[in-house]
Amino acid sequence: MCPERETALAHRVLLVNPNQMKPPVAPLALDYLDSALSESGFVVDLLDLCFCQNTEDFTAEIDRYFASNSVFAIAITLRNTDDTCFNTQDFFIPRIKKIIDSIRAHSSDPLILGGSGFSTMPEAILQYCSLDIGIWGEGEYSLPLLLTKMAGGEDYHGVPGLVYRVTKGYRRNPSEYLDLKNMAAPERNAVDNRRYFLEGGMGNIEAKRGCPKRCIYCADPLAK
Repeated sequence: MCPERETALAHRVLLVNPNQMKPPVAPLALDYLDSALSESGFVVDLLDLCFCQNTEDFTAEIDRYFASNSVFAIAITLRNTDDTCFNTQDFFIPRIKKIIDSIRAHSSDPLILGGSGFSTMPEAILQYCSLDIGIWGEGEYSLPLLLTKMAGGEDYHGVPGLVYRVTKGYRRNPSEYLDLKNMAAPERNAVDNRRYFLEGGMGNIEAKRGCPKRCIYCADPLAK
């Protein structure tokens, strides 16, 4: 085994799904990231908070996880910033900040935001949540690269898609185009997709990625 892989294997990464929309939607991105991180030699855990009903529930889940685990880094995906419903207009970011604050009470390790919702306004969300780094756009290449550089004590500020705090505000790097033909198919065994199905939710199959259009109501051109 090469020295770089031995180093990476000692590092545990926690992926967190804070999305509590109902009906529940399985977090496809976290299945993809789990495969990408595992291929890079990281040990990956998933904390899925989708089925928590209230603040006490998700706090208890976070407490339970950190009572018996320590991590090298934490990555949180923001699939949506709101419920996209005119009648309810439920805005999720304040609730997600509560989840982040609860995690922060247990760990001071790097906390990285990402996901389609995050990619629509990354700087504003990082500032609101008092965080330093995130990845806009696709994460299968950038997140493992970022964490590998962190694990090796290398400068990581040139990672594609990285959004990071500077003296005044944030800086955003261009994202990296991913040629999916050169990427291995994800294992998809991190998320309990069966539970989503049994509890009235839905799974995901990605038939295409991205869009060349620039429709103002759609996040795809920003996130993929």
